[in-house]
Amino acid sequence: DAAKAKLLEELPKTDARDRAQVIWALAVLEAREASDEILEAFRTGLIARIDGYDPRVVARAIGVERLISDELLMHEEASVRVLTAHSLAEAGDPAVVEPLIRLLESEIARGDEGRNAEVLRSAAVGLGRTADARAAGPLFRALESGAGNRRELLDALSRSVAGPALAELLKRATSERDRRDLTRLVAATHDARVADALAAMLDDKDEEIRQIALYGLAEINDPRAQPLLLDIA
Repeated sequence: DAAKAKLLEELPKTDARDRAQVIWALAVLEAREASDEILEAFRTGLIARIDGYDPRVVARAIGVERLISDELLMHEEASVRVLTAHSLAEAGDPAVVEPLIRLLESEIARGDEGRNAEVLRSAAVGLGRTADARAAGPLFRALESGAGNRRELLDALSRSVAGPALAELLKRATSERDRRDLTRLVAATHDARVADALAAMLDDKDEEIRQIALYGLAEINDPRAQPLLLDIA
């Protein structure tokens, strides 16, 4: 820490010979006073070739307060949004739920041309890690929009949303694919509270959905599965 003041003093005098090393040293020392320079060095790739480079060091140096600001969540540079998404996702803390939701929804709104797959992936994974029910709606909208990796979005939903809330999302699903995947998630909860939602799918026009719902009811010993199970037997 004794080096911090001297490094900050030298920072304005640096050039191509030593700027990367000085900025990286300040990042390692978590010098918030140099957060603008650290972020710019990250954005341009100046410090990426440093021995032992780790983007988590950059995130710690910038600080959570700045990471959750719209300045970084909505940054035009995809690399900055990726850093932000990775850093927030690793936190796994309820405090990052709202910022991750803003990040996910703003990324979806960028459209097919402007979206970054890694931002979407990290935001979804981070929301799944928090196991926070507030993630249900945004993850569902991401699933419906076709943005991001479908498997990761479904995994995040299964981690963060309880059976009854998944059953409510199932009611809102419109495409066959979404309805099929959500029926599978609902059945996989083995939660007796979703029995009515699964029973409602026994008359569905889609044969696969009917089968998923049937075996889901059987797993929770719901008697409404018996007649169809006997037919199959």
